[in-house]
Amino acid sequence: MEGIFNYHHECEGAHCENLRHKIYKNLAVLCFTFLGVFTSFQGASGLQSIGITDDAKFSDVTNNLPLLVIYIVLVPSSAFLTHIVINRLGTRWTLIFCQIPYILYICTFYYPHLALTVPFGILLGITGAPLWTASYQYLSCLAERYALMFKSNLSHSYSVFFGLYFMVFLTTGAWGHLLYYIVYTLFSKSSRTEELDATQTTCGISYDYTAISLDQDYFGLNGIRIKFNLVSTYLSIAIVSVILLAMYMESRDDEVEDDNSSLLPLLLKTGSKLNRSQALLIPITVWSGVEQAFLMAVFSESFVVCNFGLKTHGLMMITYGLSGSLSSISFGLLRRFLPMKIILSIAAILNCVVLALSLSDCQGSLVIHLCIAAWGLAEGIWQPQIGVVYAETFPEDQVSAFSHYRLWESLGYILIFSLKLGHVDVAVIIYIVIIVLAAGMLGYFALQWNFRKKKHLNIVPSVKK
Repeated sequence: MEGIFNYHHECEGAHCENLRHKIYKNLAVLCFTFLGVFTSFQGASGLQSIGITDDAKFSDVTNNLPLLVIYIVLVPSSAFLTHIVINRLGTRWTLIFCQIPYILYICTFYYPHLALTVPFGILLGITGAPLWTASYQYLSCLAERYALMFKSNLSHSYSVFFGLYFMVFLTTGAWGHLLYYIVYTLFSKSSRTEELDATQTTCGISYDYTAISLDQDYFGLNGIRIKFNLVSTYLSIAIVSVILLAMYMESRDDEVEDDNSSLLPLLLKTGSKLNRSQALLIPITVWSGVEQAFLMAVFSESFVVCNFGLKTHGLMMITYGLSGSLSSISFGLLRRFLPMKIILSIAAILNCVVLALSLSDCQGSLVIHLCIAAWGLAEGIWQPQIGVVYAETFPEDQVSAFSHYRLWESLGYILIFSLKLGHVDVAVIIYIVIIVLAAGMLGYFALQWNFRKKKHLNIVPSVKK
């Protein structure tokens, strides 16, 4: 039977239901594969970014340097390698092979030392950009086929498919943190937690990165059996997820493989494509990385773990994942009624409220919980909808567009992790985050003004924004 990616006309008759089922099946496989792999990766990285290591003396470098290295390597990978990998392997095999380094990186947590985490972090960074570009391209193609076959509005299809994908993906934080919340509940040392409350008094915007060491022994996770079980669980979930992808994902029949193309043009293709629209999207794409890294590396440690301990941090981050998931599908469906600029403005307002409360140094349990929930709601808008903006703005060459997306987003991560490693004051980091957010929104509104100007001059077709 004809594959969905080789179907280039409107669907008619009973054949439609079978094609609809195949589209949903491939979407589900993509969603749940990334759910499994990134539940494991983010669960391990979450522990790493807030200071769980074997070596308390070097915990700050040991925990944050591998994550910084990953995003540094993602930059040249996004710029130069994405086209090569996807052109040679195709979308499906790119998705399969590029998830293997995530499995290898999770294995390093059996012995989380720089000699292991940095090299495997480099490998993960090299394959991370092709992985995410291929996933966004595959997701866009599913939305395009659905819109074509069932006469749906393409912009609405993009929003719904990206919304569904991130509805599932954003629960990775909830599942990962639920797992080690249970572990900490069972095995944490309550006496050490009381000591934390008595000795650490510099939380919030006055947080001192060197005042306390959040090492494994402090939280009672120094037992070899406990660490082995935790990492083994993450590893098993990731392996099963990749097998699921290999068994059930349909290949793109419409891909044109050019085995005779030379290496140099492919190497330069992604890096050379930067037009005015792409430049205007740079700030909001950098913001996408900044807002994720800020919550992961700065807010979590200085406002949550410092005040309430790691067990409560896990519980609060479950709220973050669930709120992001709900927001993702809700605003994906609301895109039919609301223009993109309104949706992104809602996300920006939510972030501004949280950042303002952070600057006022509100550290109550309820306030922090609401802040994390609000940040999750905003996250559920930024991640899918920025992907939609790229898909709509660059329909001709989505590989280049999405690889640029990963490149600039990685710079946002690099910025925040570098500031944290440099022990920059939390208040200063918050002001920098606000500046990046403002620049991102200004760039997006400038892009919209540019589109309206071209539309009036009949240079570009009308696209619902």
